[in-house]
Amino acid sequence: MLHSKQWQRKSGKFEAKSEKGIFLGYSLSSHAYRVYNKKLMTVEESIHVVFDETNKSEQGLAKINT
Repeated sequence: MLHSKQWQRKSGKFEAKSEKGIFLGYSLSSHAYRVYNKKLMTVEESIHVVFDETNKSEQGLAKINT
């Protein structure tokens, strides 16, 4: 899971500044990441991404066990 910043699309003052996506690989033509945008259901290339490396399934287990 990763978050890709929105540079081209205009958003309101209180709207999210990034969208969730799935890392697909590296661009063949530039130094960018290929990202599947879940909201728009498109493949985009961007260098402005933040990777979320937390394991959601482990967090869920910790909450159940406590």
